[in-house]
This record gives sequence, C-alpha cells and structure tokens, in this order.
Amino acid sequence: MKISLFRNPSRFSFSLVESLVVVSILAILVALLLPAIQKTTVMIDRMRDASNLRQIGLALANYVNEHDQTLPGPMYTTVYLSYSTNQNPATLACFLEPYFGLTITHYPATNYLFFTPLWKKIVQKNQGNNWSSVSCHILNAFNPIDTTVTPWGRPNSSTPLPHKMTYITNAAATYALIDVDQQLSDASTASWLSTTPSKPIYGNVRNALFFDWHVEGVPVSP
Repeated sequence: MKISLFRNPSRFSFSLVESLVVVSILAILVALLLPAIQKTTVMIDRMRDASNLRQIGLALANYVNEHDQTLPGPMYTTVYLSYSTNQNPATLACFLEPYFGLTITHYPATNYLFFTPLWKKIVQKNQGNNWSSVSCHILNAFNPIDTTVTPWGRPNSSTPLPHKMTYITNAAATYALIDVDQQLSDASTASWLSTTPSKPIYGNVRNALFFDWHVEGVPVSP
C-alpha cells in the first residue's frame, strides 16, 4: 500500500466567504471591546489625576505646617503648570515648588502634577508641547462673584493676605482645588475659560482636593 506524501492544499485553505466571515467576527469583537478599553483608559487617567492632587495636598499640608497654619498666597485662583518665580510668582506651583523635591535649572518651569492627565493628552495632540497658557485646575475662590473673598488672598486687592486654616469652617466639605472646565460655575466669568475643557473631562465627576487634604470625585450637577 502506497501512502502519498503530498496533501491536497485545497483541504486547508479558506474560501473567500470564510475569510470574510472571520474578518467580520473580528470587526465585531473590536467594536465591542473598544468602548470598554476607552472607559478603562479614562478611569486610569482619573486615578492618576487623583494621585497628583494627593501629592499637591501633601505639599500644601507641609507648607501650612511650616507657616503657622497659614495658606500659601497671595495668588490667583487659576492654576497653571508653567510658572516663573520672577514673572508670575502668585501661583500655587510657585509657592509649593520647595515641597516637591524638584531640581529647577531654568524658568519658566513646568510641574506636570498640576496637569490633568487626560487634558494633557488632548492638548498635546492639538497644540504640541505648548503648556504655558493652559489652565488645569481652579483654586476655591469661595465667592465667584467677589473674587477678593478668597482664603488664598489675592494680589493687588483689598484683601491681599492669605488666611489661616481656621478660616475654613468645614475643611472636609470645602474643596481647595478642583478640575476645571467651561461648565464649572465657579469659573463661569473667567477670561481664561477657553483654555479649559468644554465639559467635565472625566464625564460625571470632577476630582477635587479638599481642605482636610483628602481627594474625592465630586458629582457633576445635571
């Protein structure tokens, strides 16, 4: 009995119809998995944002402890990640610089802890590495109508000096720093609003650092 060493290649090849079926199945699987992957990516970015805020909170706590329980200031409520000690020292990044262990060789300096990770990706995609005019968070101004009433003090105003922590009557329920976007009522009249996301960057919540230095997601009002 002779055994053939050659096999009919047609027995192991796919027809055009079979190939199209496989491609269709793969396309459906990708379509089903893509939203879940995107949702997971946003969740990871939000966790990184919360981690950044915790580090800022730790720096703020150290600053307050070393300055007789007085908040840093005077400074403006807009939080930029690029700053200079001689051109715009009235910013949170500048006041907290010694508490991050940074080695600054030139100014303006950049501290990416102050940049919402997901917003950073969007800005980088649209305008490269030009961060100087991008707003990331907003400090609590307490009264968005009268911006002179602020725990941080305000340069060139009637209340320039920052307050002590005792000024905050309910630290655990009062945010110190929050993700900013164009729908946030506290920033509705700001001139720099166009440099922020058009809507909450993480959907139905904004990450916030509170005056007892804990971080949590604040639900977005409908």
